[in-house]
Amino acid sequence: MIIKNITFLVFNYSNDIYISNLYKKIKFSELKEYLNMENEKVKYLINMINDMNLTNKIRLAICMSYS
Repeated sequence: MIIKNITFLVFNYSNDIYISNLYKKIKFSELKEYLNMENEKVKYLINMINDMNLTNKIRLAICMSYS
């Protein structure tokens, strides 16, 4: 399943959820907390970018265009 552009792999009769690949997993009961944590990371990043001066925003945009 895909939630907020993150791929989760879930198997029948299992309490584990794999995130993006089979190497990172969480318990089903931790899914809500994980999604909230991801939201907080996004909010922090947005605030950090908003606080940058124009020169640093341009540098960031250039770096992102190369990837």
